[in-house]
Amino acid sequence: MLILLIFIVIILLILYIKNKYFTLRDHILGLSPHFLFGNVIQSGFVYGRSRAQIFEEYKQRYGDIFQFFFGPVRLIVVSNTTDVQHIFTHRNIYEQGYLFTEQFSVLFPSGFITLTGSTPTCFGKIVILVICPPELTVGPPSTNVTCDNIFIPFYNLAHDERYWSIDPKLFYPERFLNEDKNHHLYALIPFGSGHRQCIGQDLARFELKVIIARMMQQVTFVDGGPTVNSGGHITSMTILPKHVGVGIEFA
Repeated sequence: MLILLIFIVIILLILYIKNKYFTLRDHILGLSPHFLFGNVIQSGFVYGRSRAQIFEEYKQRYGDIFQFFFGPVRLIVVSNTTDVQHIFTHRNIYEQGYLFTEQFSVLFPSGFITLTGSTPTCFGKIVILVICPPELTVGPPSTNVTCDNIFIPFYNLAHDERYWSIDPKLFYPERFLNEDKNHHLYALIPFGSGHRQCIGQDLARFELKVIIARMMQQVTFVDGGPTVNSGGHITSMTILPKHVGVGIEFA
C-alpha cells in the first residue's frame, strides 16, 4: 500500500511539473515541449544547430511571435519590429531578464542593473565602496521569475527580408548609402534601444571608423573567395562566421 501511494505521488508530481513548466500557454503558437528538455532536442539545438537557424524556422512555421522552451525556461520570441519597438520603449513594463543579468554578471561583475522593477531608476552618482566592501556570500542572490520571458532575436530581425530593399543575407555594405539608407530603425539594433541602449555606441562607431580608415591607409583587403568564407556561423555573445578568409596586400 505504501509503495502504491509513493508511486501515485510521483506520478502526480510529474504531471504537475509537466503542466506548469512544459506546456504551451496563453494561446501562443509553438512546438509542444518535451518533459525536462523543452524544445532543445526537437529543434536540433543539442545537435549543433544555431539559435538563429532554429528561430528562423520557427518564425516561418508559427509566425512572428511564438513560444520556445530552453529546458524549463519558457521564452516568448518576438520577431516583429512593431512589437520590438513597443518592448524597447516600455522597458518599465518589461523588466531585465534574470538569465540576461546572470550571464552578463560573469563578464561584467562590476556592472549595475539599471532597471529591476516596474519603475525606471536613474543613477545620479555611483559610489564605489572601498572602505566598507559588501560582505562575502557563497553565491549571487537569487531572483524569482514572476512573469514571462521575452526574447528578441536580433540576428533574425536583421535578416528579415520584409525590412530591406536588398537581400539582407548578402554582404553589401553600400546598401546603407543607397537603397537601405532609411531602413526600419528596429530592423538593425546591435546596440539595443530605449532606456537600456548601449551608452558607448557612439564611441564604438567612432572607433570603428578610425580603425578601418587607419588600416586602409596601410593595407588592401582582398576577398578570400567562397571556399574559405563558407560553413555557416557560430552563435555566442555575437554571431560569428565559422570560417573567415581575407587576403591582405601591403601598400
